[in-house]
Amino acid sequence: MTSFSQRKGLKPIRQALQVDGMDDELRAQLWNVLHFHLWDSKGFLHTDYGEVGRIAEFARALWVRYFKKPFTEIPSWPSQVLSLLKDHYFRVSWNEVYDFLEAVVAIADDRNLEKDINSVLKKELAGYRLINGHFADVTDPKEIAALEEALHHDQFAAVA
Repeated sequence: MTSFSQRKGLKPIRQALQVDGMDDELRAQLWNVLHFHLWDSKGFLHTDYGEVGRIAEFARALWVRYFKKPFTEIPSWPSQVLSLLKDHYFRVSWNEVYDFLEAVVAIADDRNLEKDINSVLKKELAGYRLINGHFADVTDPKEIAALEEALHHDQFAAVA
């Protein structure tokens, strides 16, 4: 959905699929999906009794599968783990964000998480979709060219 400023031509509408990078909006929206599905979910950081929640098991799996680092490097406090994950996520290159997301999706094993990630990818015109836990190119080069050409038609700017 375009904003008022985009419909009025005051702010540009994305004109190409994001295949060789990731803008700040896409990166932030993907993080928000992780936040709502995992970080902010009931019992993830802490249980109802104030004990460390599911994040401990999640962090161990992430350290083994993704970071490939010793368990001793996992911070003791859930908030420290989350802070480290956030710092990593917003610091790495765009392709490493996709690597990170694949690892998180595999550990979380939540079909709704995958569905919501794909919704963001589609909305933000990413050139990839998450299929069975792995990112795949959304289209072949001819289809990308056709989509980009359709986005450039001024006649349909409001619906682009």
